[in-house]
Amino acid sequence: MGKKVSMQQIANALGLSKFAVSNALSGKGGVSAETRNRILETARLMGYEKKLIKLRDLPTNQFDHQIQSVNTDQLPLADKKKFILIYIDAVRRNSSFWEKILSGITRGCETFGCDHLITSPPSPPLDVLFPDYIDLSACIGVILVGTLPSDTIGWIQQQLKLPTILVDHEDAIANLDSVVNDNIYAGKLACRYLLTCGCQTIVFVGNNQFSVSFHDRYWGSYIVMKETSILSKPLQYWQIPYYQENLQEDLLAKLNGSKLDQFPIGFVCANDDIAVKLITLLNEHNYEIPADFKVIGIDNDDKAPHTKPPLTSVNLCKEELGYRAVVSLFQRVNRPGKSTEKVLLSAELIIRQSC
Repeated sequence: MGKKVSMQQIANALGLSKFAVSNALSGKGGVSAETRNRILETARLMGYEKKLIKLRDLPTNQFDHQIQSVNTDQLPLADKKKFILIYIDAVRRNSSFWEKILSGITRGCETFGCDHLITSPPSPPLDVLFPDYIDLSACIGVILVGTLPSDTIGWIQQQLKLPTILVDHEDAIANLDSVVNDNIYAGKLACRYLLTCGCQTIVFVGNNQFSVSFHDRYWGSYIVMKETSILSKPLQYWQIPYYQENLQEDLLAKLNGSKLDQFPIGFVCANDDIAVKLITLLNEHNYEIPADFKVIGIDNDDKAPHTKPPLTSVNLCKEELGYRAVVSLFQRVNRPGKSTEKVLLSAELIIRQSC
C-alpha cells in the first residue's frame, strides 16, 4: 500500500495553502466554489483517503461576520491564476485569533478572485522566500501577518519588489501600508472600565516589548492612569514573558512577590490568553473574582466566555482585519504612487462577570 496523501501534498500540488485545503475538505467557509472544486477533484485524483464533503451539502453562507462596505469598482480584479503570498509565523497559525485573521484574508481573496499561499516568514539571508514550485510572476503582492523583525521585512521588500501590506504590525523603517486594530484605544477602554468598577490599583500584565500591539495596549492603560493620577495610584506593570511554557509560574511569582492592597485590584492583561491563565491561577489560590481581583483581557477570543467567571474583554476586529488587508493590497496595486496608509479598526468592550 502506498503512503497516505496529506493535505499539505494537495496544497503543494495546487499552489494553495494548507489552510485553504483544510477548509475545503472539511466544508468550512472562506474558499470559493471554484477553488473548492479544484481541491476536491485533486484530492480524489491523488487518492486522499478521508471522507470528502459534497458541495451540495455546504451551507450557502459560511462567513458569519459583517464585511465593511468597500467600493471596489476601481480596483483591478486578479486573474484566477493569480495569488497573494502570505507570511505568518507557524506558531501563530495555531491560535484562534490568527486563524480568524487568515479567514478574513481568505474571504478577501475570494472576493477579488485570486488564490493565496500561506508560508512561514524567511530568516534572511539564508532561507528561501517561497517554495520552489511557485511561479512568482503570478504573485499579486505580499501580506505580512503579525510581528516581524525590520531586517526581515526589508529583505522581503528588496527581494520580491512587490506591493506589501502589514497586518497587526507597524514598522518604523519600512514605508508600508498597514492594517491594525486601535490597540491604544483598547488599553484605554480596559483601564477606564476597571476604574469605574472601583479599582484604585491597576496592574498591566504582559511584556510591552513583545509586539507593537502589546506596547500600544500598555500605553493606552498608562495614559488613562496618568490622567487620573489624583484619584488613583500609578499603573503597575508585571513584565511577563509570552510564548513560554512557564508563563503561569511567572504569574505566580509576581502574585506572591507583590504588595497588593486596597481591594478590589484590577488587572489589564495584554491579551485573553494571559487573562485566562491569570484567572485560573487566582481560582487555584482561592481568591474571589471579581470581589478581590477584577480581570479584563484584550482580544475577546473563543475562550473568554468559558472561564470561571466569564472574562470581560475588549473585542478586536479579526476577520475584518484580514479582509481589509486584501482590500488595501489591491488599492496599492491600483495606485502604486499613493501615500502610505494606516487603516485603524476600532475596539468594543464586552462586559462579562470577571469585572
